[in-house]
Amino acid sequence: MRKLRTFGVLLTLAVGIGIAGPDPAEAATITYLNRASWEAAIPGSPDFVETFHGVTSDEYFQSSPRNFGPFSMVQMGSQTGTACCNLIDADTPLLPGFGVDSTSYALLRVQGSGPTPTSVEIEFDAPVGAWGVDLGGYGGTEGVVVELRSGGTPILLVLPLGSPFFGFVSGGSVSSLSFMAQNPDLNLMTGVNFGMDNMTGFARVVPEPATAFLFAAGLAALAATPRRRAP
Repeated sequence: MRKLRTFGVLLTLAVGIGIAGPDPAEAATITYLNRASWEAAIPGSPDFVETFHGVTSDEYFQSSPRNFGPFSMVQMGSQTGTACCNLIDADTPLLPGFGVDSTSYALLRVQGSGPTPTSVEIEFDAPVGAWGVDLGGYGGTEGVVVELRSGGTPILLVLPLGSPFFGFVSGGSVSSLSFMAQNPDLNLMTGVNFGMDNMTGFARVVPEPATAFLFAAGLAALAATPRRRAP
């Protein structure tokens, strides 16, 4: 009976602290369109903040990824018309009205036409549980969606045009995301341009395996210790 009770404690503890069980792609994800509200919902300090200040001349990521350490960015598909965007804009600003901090920023373009729909993919070096970015300088009317991926079913989030910020807090671990046209099958030379700056990421906090095992073993030992009967 004592062995069964010990096994039950171990199993319950494993599930409770996350040793067992998958990381569901459908875990609760909350979207924020205001940076202050997003930051207030996340405890602790971010694992990375990318301001793009280190880029001093225009760098394109249209054909090959641009690696920033915690993440990389690359254009997927081909732009129709002027290939003006999907670069780190560091020279004469193409979006002088962007105005986040008047320094280098990422200039994105997504569209639903062309040889293949154009999107921008951001792949994280380590999965994130929360991510946010300042936005501005919108041009175009085609809607934008953000696709989050964590190894299972992708999660689609709508980015309202004109939003000064976009961020999320996820119950899962997001390994990559894409900015895409909301209507990727439009047979039109259309699209949306927008600026992106101050990209901020938080890793998902989980117990370290060794710590979790020692904690479980300690509780199991307590559960297995016989209790003395009161006289």
